[in-house]
Amino acid sequence: MKKILMIIFTAIFMGMSLLAGGCGDSQPKQLTPAEQLEKDKGAIIYTVQQYVKQNLKDPDSADFKQDDTAQLENYNGKNLALVIGSVRATNSFNAHLLQKYVVVVDRDAQKVIEYGLGNQMIIDTKEGQDFMQHIINKHKQQQP
Repeated sequence: MKKILMIIFTAIFMGMSLLAGGCGDSQPKQLTPAEQLEKDKGAIIYTVQQYVKQNLKDPDSADFKQDDTAQLENYNGKNLALVIGSVRATNSFNAHLLQKYVVVVDRDAQKVIEYGLGNQMIIDTKEGQDFMQHIINKHKQQQP
């Protein structure tokens, strides 16, 4: 008797799931270019935060502030991203520090080409430096 009730319950549940799943649009919503850019920025910020976190002395102590910014651009034929943010984490002396981080990512190669935490450049490449300088110059030109 219990088996029969279980089979009936499962069949009803599956039928309701199929009906509920069949409702609504079958086409995914097409994002505008601005929405797609924001989605891409959010994804790269999350990925960079995970990278920064795994390279901390105490990854579990990482507390990212909500000040992260991302600049995505095609530069010299490469799809690059510059992410700047800050993280509070525990250091080797068990002190909690708030530090800025700067990361440049080659999005196509999925590779970090520039990484700085606090006042220390951990990964330092000419390509990463050139891209950061390009972004700085671009923002200077946009200033009134």
